[in-house]
Amino acid sequence: MKFDTKMERMRNRLDAITFVQRPPTLSMKIIGANDPQPEFNQWELVVRVEEKDPDLLTEKMPEGLEEVN
Repeated sequence: MKFDTKMERMRNRLDAITFVQRPPTLSMKIIGANDPQPEFNQWELVVRVEEKDPDLLTEKMPEGLEEVN
C-alpha cells in the first residue's frame, strides 16, 4: 500500500473519532427597566430598555428651533 493511501485512510479514521466542535450560539436579550438582570453568559448580549423621563417629554423646544408654518 502506498504511503499516500495509508495517510488518507489514517486521516479518515481520525476524522471519524475526533470531537466535532460547534461555534457558540450568539444571542441577544432585551429586558425592561424593572426586569431582573439575567445570568451572565459571554455569548449573550443584554440590552436594558429604560423608561422615559416624563420631564423630557413635556419640555418645549427652544424658540429658535420651533418650526415655522
